[in-house]
Amino acid sequence: MSTGTASGRRGFDAEFDFLDHELILRTTDGQSRSIALQPRTVADFYATTMDALAALSLPCTIVAAPNEVSPAVPFATDTEHKEYDAASATTYWRQLVASDRVFQQWRAAESPRHGPGRRHRRVPPG
Repeated sequence: MSTGTASGRRGFDAEFDFLDHELILRTTDGQSRSIALQPRTVADFYATTMDALAALSLPCTIVAAPNEVSPAVPFATDTEHKEYDAASATTYWRQLVASDRVFQQWRAAESPRHGPGRRHRRVPPG
């Protein structure tokens, strides 16, 4: 699951790899950092991620607290939540991939821009 390339001084992307269980940060000039997805506190994951962004010279501003939840504990101070279930993360990711295939097929069949004359763009099943 990827952000796609974000631009700024130079481009970068962030990809959650739910097979190798890591967050990979990559720049368009070839630098990268990887952060293990493993049981750890939200505060530790947040600090490690911000350190990796700084090491790649990618200053960014992140809204550092969850939205629409109560209590909205800031990421930097959340030492309560520390679960990471790799098998569940992989299962969830596979479900997202499968549902994306369905939406792409529906989009190809229903959208005039991607309609019958453009069916070659459909995602193959499986």
